[in-house]
Amino acid sequence: MSPTVPAPGPRRLWRKRYLVLLVIGALALWHWFNASRGNRVLDRLRAAGYPTTPAELDRWYAAVPPAENLSGPVLRAAGALRLPTGKTNHGLPYLGATSSEPLPAPPVDPAVLARWKAVVDANAEVWTILAEARNRTRSRTPINLNQGFNTLLPALSQIKQLAQACAIRSVVAAEEGKSAEAMEALQDLLRVRQSILSEPLLISGLVGFAADQIGLRASRDCIARVRFSDAQLVAYATQIQAIASTNVLERALVGEFACGLSAFTGSPSLLAGPLLAGPGGPPGGSSVGASFGIGLYRASGLAAADEAFYLRFMGDFIDSTTRPFPASLDTADRLQQELGQMQFPFRLRLFSQMLLPAITTSATRNAEDQAHLRMLLTTLAVERHRRQHQEQPPADLTTLVPALLSEIPVDPFDGKPLRYTVLANGYRIHSIGPDRKDNDGKPRPTGKNRTGSDEYDLVFEIAR
Repeated sequence: MSPTVPAPGPRRLWRKRYLVLLVIGALALWHWFNASRGNRVLDRLRAAGYPTTPAELDRWYAAVPPAENLSGPVLRAAGALRLPTGKTNHGLPYLGATSSEPLPAPPVDPAVLARWKAVVDANAEVWTILAEARNRTRSRTPINLNQGFNTLLPALSQIKQLAQACAIRSVVAAEEGKSAEAMEALQDLLRVRQSILSEPLLISGLVGFAADQIGLRASRDCIARVRFSDAQLVAYATQIQAIASTNVLERALVGEFACGLSAFTGSPSLLAGPLLAGPGGPPGGSSVGASFGIGLYRASGLAAADEAFYLRFMGDFIDSTTRPFPASLDTADRLQQELGQMQFPFRLRLFSQMLLPAITTSATRNAEDQAHLRMLLTTLAVERHRRQHQEQPPADLTTLVPALLSEIPVDPFDGKPLRYTVLANGYRIHSIGPDRKDNDGKPRPTGKNRTGSDEYDLVFEIAR
């Protein structure tokens, strides 16, 4: 006969029940603590008027009547655009792997100019469609933000290509001495950029920054080739100022925040795909396993802690965007450093690990964009001064205040006025750039040298 196992006594049963109750109570307390921290952040952001859900975000991205919507003709023009495909630039400026390299000094070889002009002429329909956008200033692209971070953005690559095409058209006109057509193309480029200016998603903001960079290079190349009138420069500066005065990063981060929150409340089956694709996802994992893991992750209370961390981090990051430069950059640098130093605890925050790293670098991109726009605004004021003084540039930027500039634009990276140097054949305006050191106007390396030293400045130089 096998020995009889004695039944557990009442005291032992009570101990087990006590331990179970203790674990449940600890989990409940942890849930409450994290929810309380998260709710404080949510209350602060809601009090500031920010959306906190995808549905609220979709309403916050204001609808525009079709007859007034800038994105309508811009998207139709983008759909009609015909450019060479592939990674090479096919000998065209502003396209492909060599898009950041400077153009050859004017005049361009006639055979090269003929290739550029053939592309412009082949897209005559595009310029006709864009003409419909010239009296429109408000825009909303046809996206459904109710889908959270699964929102589809099919038109962004086309919008960037349309900006590149406008840049090509502007420099062809400038080479031919057609100042009115060159300025029309530059202003069309800005309208293309403005079509996504208020779109509240980070990827849209980054594409907008790329369009600004294309516009900066095209403006530099046109100014070096053709003489714009004072009226043209004033109108162009007004458009640039409208972009520069928009807090693109604030809107982008608010959108990422509202969409990111849906990761903590969405269906596990819908979240499994993005999680497996993200940096926190296991290689070769199945969606069924990921869905089960997400459910377990939530039940354990780890998801609540993850959400509280995400709320606190994003709340601080959004707050930083409302501060002036360079204080906003200092806060962003601190948050990025904090994220980079996290080891094991951060590894348990699966959604934060998936959502936050790409966001932290956006502050530097935003500061670079602001530096570029401010340098361009300063350049337009210098050019207006030259029209009034026999094409001579001012000795220093203080000469432009207050007649042509209300104040000297500030470098976002150190809070000091942008640097200005008169050259033998023109002038140079520069920002100290992301390394936050003045490298005496040393430009960013281009082409094969781009992987070299990080010590460079953001430079806008006009040689004429």
